[in-house]
Amino acid sequence: MTESRNRFFPSVDNGLQARAAIHARLHESLAHIFEQCEGHVTIDWSRADMLLLRTTTGERLPPVLFGHYFRLVQVIENGTMDEVQQAVDTLLNHASDADVVPMRVRPLVRQEFTVEEEADLRREFVSESLHDEQIRHLDDNGLASTLDQFNRSLSILRTHAPQTYGEIDALVCEFVPALGHAWEGMEFDGCSSLERWGTVLINAKLPRTDLQLCEAITHESAHNALFAMAPVNFHVENDPDELYKSPLRLDPRPMNGIYHATFVLARMCFAMREVAASATAGVALQEEALKLARESARLFADGHEVLEKHARYTPEGRRIMQDAARYMSTGAVCNENP
Repeated sequence: MTESRNRFFPSVDNGLQARAAIHARLHESLAHIFEQCEGHVTIDWSRADMLLLRTTTGERLPPVLFGHYFRLVQVIENGTMDEVQQAVDTLLNHASDADVVPMRVRPLVRQEFTVEEEADLRREFVSESLHDEQIRHLDDNGLASTLDQFNRSLSILRTHAPQTYGEIDALVCEFVPALGHAWEGMEFDGCSSLERWGTVLINAKLPRTDLQLCEAITHESAHNALFAMAPVNFHVENDPDELYKSPLRLDPRPMNGIYHATFVLARMCFAMREVAASATAGVALQEEALKLARESARLFADGHEVLEKHARYTPEGRRIMQDAARYMSTGAVCNENP
């Protein structure tokens, strides 16, 4: 397998490699935490060993495990011993959870999320960029149509963009459509979070064609791929206080956000070019895909220009972006065999 294909092109193998990489990071950190906590709090080692083993098998892990891990790290840094004990117990209570079902759509409704599960979801997604008030339950009246559209869009990707879909299926455990709400004039489109890796939150209120929803799915899944590749520095070493024009946001963004945005635009373009090249897609779908691909290519060029002027790349970050730019310059679905 060549370096270019490893660095940029989506595939099942690349998705599985990304999953393995972030699980290895989780394993290493948890092993260290349990070792350091022993003697200060009670560790149920039968469950701890079970959890550590699960991080090495390649199986899907429930996204909430990442949330409870980050909560544990937070209270170790800032909490009391009682809070650390509670966070350890909460994490280990999920050690033997049944495998997460293959990629599913899990709408934000009470039938799917208990009060406690929704609180976890919100804690893991709410940030400076996404206010709690922006995330609301889906209306019962629109639930069926939302689920139908997600199923249609995933089917389009599975049938007409198999490389993109293969990686998404390896990376994402759950898509959570929610009802977005404007806050201070801003309404979110979609969101991914390292603190709940494997979950994609999407605003189902926004009107989209099925193919535009395919783009949103691809967009957020690509964020998960980058999180897995570089969960610490995000491929750039710029100070977070340095803000620049973003290709996908009205407000200036730190360089790591611009790197993410530029990469996902290339992945969106790739997915739409896959659809456009599919012999069974149909003329209307192919034409819409080409139009969307052109728009993503234009925005990619904007983001790439900012990166080339101002980004202080890590070596891996530079290689990935070079490969993305090389691909975007071809105008083809893929410049080598999948």
